[in-house]
Amino acid sequence: MATKRIPRTCECCGKGFDLPQWKLKGNRGKYCSRACKDASNYPPIEERFWAKVNRTETCWLWSGATDTCGYGVIDGNLDGKSKKHTTHKVSYVLAFGPVPAGLHVLHRCDTPNCVRAKCGVPGCEHLRESEDCESHLFLGTHADNMKDMSEKKRGRNQYMKPRRGIPALF
Repeated sequence: MATKRIPRTCECCGKGFDLPQWKLKGNRGKYCSRACKDASNYPPIEERFWAKVNRTETCWLWSGATDTCGYGVIDGNLDGKSKKHTTHKVSYVLAFGPVPAGLHVLHRCDTPNCVRAKCGVPGCEHLRESEDCESHLFLGTHADNMKDMSEKKRGRNQYMKPRRGIPALF
């Protein structure tokens, strides 16, 4: 026997959709998709983001949830993608627009929870480091990030003792 489908209207976007009758139990069946449910239940990502940023003279520090490496994370819809995002990427997108494919948002200050993306330097492209740039975030490739990590002696093996036949990193 086929389950009866009930026509519904999404409370968020107004789009019509059909729902199996059994999904109407409890508080279900109000939204046509997960994205609409998330959009209705949460304030906009920008509002929630700035509520958790503490501005200091140097870095703007994220005070919300972090991952195991200390990078800030926030759930929400950014560029049409409803998922968990790193806060330095959210800050960059809010300040300058989408991150081009193949590039990542990198830190100048090496503070994982820093989200300072503001820059007042005219003509700054944010694609390469500039000493005059006030922004702590810039764009680069994965290779750029690995080179930066190596030059600043960050990373998993930065303090390992040299083994025979392998030169020391520092």
